[in-house]
Amino acid sequence: MAQLVGRFLRGLLTIILPLALAEATIKMFPAQDAESAESKFWTYDAELGWFHVPGSKGTFHSRQHGYKGEVSFDEQGFRSTGGQPPANAKKILIVGDSTTVGQEVDDNETYPAVLERSFAEAGKPVKVYNAGVRGYGADQVYLLVKRLVPRLKPDLVLYMFSDNDFPDVVTVKNRHRLYSKPAFFLEDGKLRPTNIPAGKFDLEYFEYIDCEGGCRTVSGQAKAGGAFAWMRKHSFFYKYFEDFYYVKLSPTASFEQKVDNAYAERLFPYLLAEMKKEAPNLYATSFTENGGPNRGGYDYSWETAKKSGVRFLDIRPKFELTGHYIYPVDGHWTEKGHRVAGEALYGLLKDKL
Repeated sequence: MAQLVGRFLRGLLTIILPLALAEATIKMFPAQDAESAESKFWTYDAELGWFHVPGSKGTFHSRQHGYKGEVSFDEQGFRSTGGQPPANAKKILIVGDSTTVGQEVDDNETYPAVLERSFAEAGKPVKVYNAGVRGYGADQVYLLVKRLVPRLKPDLVLYMFSDNDFPDVVTVKNRHRLYSKPAFFLEDGKLRPTNIPAGKFDLEYFEYIDCEGGCRTVSGQAKAGGAFAWMRKHSFFYKYFEDFYYVKLSPTASFEQKVDNAYAERLFPYLLAEMKKEAPNLYATSFTENGGPNRGGYDYSWETAKKSGVRFLDIRPKFELTGHYIYPVDGHWTEKGHRVAGEALYGLLKDKL
C-alpha cells in the first residue's frame, strides 16, 4: 500500500511541479501570454450597452485560440478598413457581432475591408462602415441601425447573422461581459424594450429572459467557491477551468442560460422587420464555416430573413465544402474566411449600387 501511495504522490508531483513552474514563468513575463481583453476597446453606452472607444487601437491576441489581430477604430468608433474612398463614394453600412468586427485579423483583412477594396479595384469607390461589435445581439444591432441610418444615410445596409444570435436576444447580462445590454419582450405582436439604460456590473452577475410560464428576467450571481475562488484571484490557469467549473461543478450552475429557443425564434423576425423599417435597403447574410451545413444555422438564418421580408445574400457557394476558414478552437473566421466572404459579397452587391 505504501508503495502504491508513493507512486501516486510522485505522479501527482510530476503534474503539479511543471504547472507551478509554468505559472511562475508566466507571471514573470505576463505580456507574452496575456490576452488583450475585448473590453479595452469598449466604452459604456446607455442605449446599446457598449460601443467602441473612438480612435482606440491595439493588438487582440490569444495564443490559446491562435489569433493575433492589429485592431483600430476610427473617430466614430467603426473598425478601420484601411481605405479612404472619396467623399462622394456610395456608402454601405455593415452591422453584426464578432464575425463582422473581425478583431481576430488585421484591419485590412476583415470581410468589410475586402469588400471595400474589391469595389475600389473595380473602379467603383464605395465607403464601407464596419459597425460590427463583439457580443452584440440582434436587439442591439436593431438599435444601432436606428441610430446610424439617419446619420450616415447609407445606400445599403447589410446585417451578418452569426452563431449565437438567437441566445443573445434572450440575454440581458452575460457573465463574460462587463456591461448589460438592452433586450425586448414580445407582447401582442409588439416589441417592448427592457434594460434601457443598460448598466455595468461585475463579471459574475448574470441576467436573462425566461419565458416559462410568462416572460420575465431572471438574475443572480455565479460565484466560484473553494479552490476555484483562490484560482480566480491568483492563477493564470483559472480561465482554462472556469467554464468547466461553472457548468459542471458550481452549486450556482443554474446561471447558465436556459435558452428558450421557441421564444427567441418568435422574437427574431420582429427585430428584423423593425430593422427593415429603419433601413428599407436592408440585406442579410450569414456566417458559414464551409460550403456545407454547419453550426452557424445558415439555412435557418436564410429562412428567418425571408419571413421578415429581408433579402438574403447567399455567400455559401464560394466556400469550399472541405475548406478550412476558421480558427479551430476559437470558431471565428481566419483571414482566408474573411477574404472569401468579402469577395462573395462583392459579387452579389456589385450591381446593386
